[in-house]
Amino acid sequence: MDDLEVEVQGRRIPLEIKTAPVLNEAGEIIYVINAFQDISDRRQAEADRVAAQTLGHELRLLEQVLDVILAGYWDWNIPAHQEYLSPGFKRMFGYEDHELPNTPEAWQDLIVPEDLPGVFACFDRHVQSHGEEPFYNEVRYRHKDGSTVWVMCSGRVIEWDAAGQPLRMVGCHVDISDRKHLELELQESKATLQDILENAPAAIVTLRQLSDRFWVTTYRSGGCDRVFGYTVKELKDTPGLWLSRVVEEDRHVVITNDTSLDSLPYHRTAEYRFRHKDGGIRWISAVQSIRWDDTLQCAIATVIESDITQNKRAELALQDSEVRYRTLLETSPVGIFRNDVTGQCIYANPQLQDMTGLPLEGILGDGWSRNLHPENQDFMAAAWSTFVEQSNLGQEASYQHEYRYFAADGSERWGFVQAVPEYSASGLLVGFVGSTVDITDRKHAEKLLQDSEARYLSILQDQTELIKRCRPDGTIVFVNDALCHYFGLTKEEVIGRRRYPSGTMLLNANGVRSDPQSSATTTSRSDLVEQEGEDKDVLWFIPQFSNVSKIYPDDQSIVDDCLASLSPDQPVSTIEHRVVMSRGVRWMQWTNRAIYNEQGTLIELQAVGRDIHDRKLAEEQVRASEAALLEAQQVAHIGNWMFDPATQTITWSQELYRMFGLDPSQPTPSQQFSV
Repeated sequence: MDDLEVEVQGRRIPLEIKTAPVLNEAGEIIYVINAFQDISDRRQAEADRVAAQTLGHELRLLEQVLDVILAGYWDWNIPAHQEYLSPGFKRMFGYEDHELPNTPEAWQDLIVPEDLPGVFACFDRHVQSHGEEPFYNEVRYRHKDGSTVWVMCSGRVIEWDAAGQPLRMVGCHVDISDRKHLELELQESKATLQDILENAPAAIVTLRQLSDRFWVTTYRSGGCDRVFGYTVKELKDTPGLWLSRVVEEDRHVVITNDTSLDSLPYHRTAEYRFRHKDGGIRWISAVQSIRWDDTLQCAIATVIESDITQNKRAELALQDSEVRYRTLLETSPVGIFRNDVTGQCIYANPQLQDMTGLPLEGILGDGWSRNLHPENQDFMAAAWSTFVEQSNLGQEASYQHEYRYFAADGSERWGFVQAVPEYSASGLLVGFVGSTVDITDRKHAEKLLQDSEARYLSILQDQTELIKRCRPDGTIVFVNDALCHYFGLTKEEVIGRRRYPSGTMLLNANGVRSDPQSSATTTSRSDLVEQEGEDKDVLWFIPQFSNVSKIYPDDQSIVDDCLASLSPDQPVSTIEHRVVMSRGVRWMQWTNRAIYNEQGTLIELQAVGRDIHDRKLAEEQVRASEAALLEAQQVAHIGNWMFDPATQTITWSQELYRMFGLDPSQPTPSQQFSV
């Protein structure tokens, strides 16, 4: 049966009714037995069970809400040394719930070591104040991936024992990394801005205008000391000091109480003079900006002031320079001209007018070409046109020419003209500037030199010695007929040639031997002869002098040593060596001369050679006769001595030394001993 509730002495008691019928033998109900049981405890247990289920659901829901909103919370059972760390807490640092134990050591191992003492100190203050001082920290944790996570950690002890010791503490962690990064960036920006303001070469000043039009300085940068010579403190402690140092005639350009604010915003750049603390006058450039601030309901001025004294001095120097430049142009002994970008003449100095005999009006435009020699007019005009065209296209171009022209007296003269493009500071072509000088005297001198050179060459041509001249790079510039005849060559085969077979060594202008074909070590002459073949007609160029010959391989070191010894202090050297020719091996003697300029740089090499083969043969014959005589004396045991009356010296033969048992290395015996 259904349960009943009865009220006994004001208390409602739930009853459970159980009914059992009593039957007779026929199965009929004769009476009913009812039993009543108090089920108050059962009802209370059921209510507690439902309440517990509801509370558990609500707690789980609250935990999820806290985990989402706070990104992680914790519950610390202090005596049991157990601390519940929510899944969101662990995910904040890259860990799953099962990867971190629920102990205080778990978070203590993750926190940056430098921040842990501060957390403990904050906890101690919170406990000692019995919760009056809040537990709040902003600390850094190490993420699983190695990055740093900034966390706001806040908590509170919620249970205490009778002795006032903490039993339970709860709190939350909130990820504030983004906020911290913004704060750090803001701090860095502020520090950078402050650093710029304080270290900028300019003085930066802000002012605010009060309602009575009185300007109040609200900020001065450290640049005031650099610009004005006064520190920020000096200017602040002495009102009116700065304005008193502005040169009185210039005070109208600086911001004062009289500055008109009829139109805002107000921007302008002014220049004024300021009497520096050291007593000197400085030119100051002030960039002034004034705006209206709706929040403060007043005018705000910002002034950036820079010392432009050097620039002002440069401007004055430039003005003086322009005056001097104009004076130089007007008084220069050289003709100077300027042309626009189209190539038309726009200026000619007096010297150019005097040279040409034309007035300025006659030179301007293309009038300068009127007094050119007829044979030079077309060429000079075409060359100038090409120069102008290439310059306007941005191509590298040059204009240097010698030309003939008619002077004011009608005489024919020589001139040298050169011009270069003229560019603006931004790199744009703005015109051309050039100069022309009379070189008639130089041309006459060149003609005389050519005539003298011709006479000199004719003398060389008539010499019987072999003569050649060449540049330091080995290019032959002259050989006489005797040399060509001796080697069976023509001048065309030799002059202007610079042939260096593999392995040929040169002595360059600095006296360093090198291989002109490569940087490798040169091969020997004998190796090269083997490479080229004995019968092949190879033109060997003697190192440094490019002598046309085939040097006998065994004599190559003689040539190399000779050339290596040449220097400004010892420019001449004579050597004897053999050359291989089609008619056999011949002995030659060469006198090599190196010609240096005043700076000690090699500019030309000259050599004079002669055939000494007959002399060498005669010397060889004499040596052979002496050897034969010596051998005959040794065989016949005959010794001899010679006396030179002029020098009063005696010379003994080797055999005579042997016969007397004397040492040939000792001094020769006296005349009396010989007699």
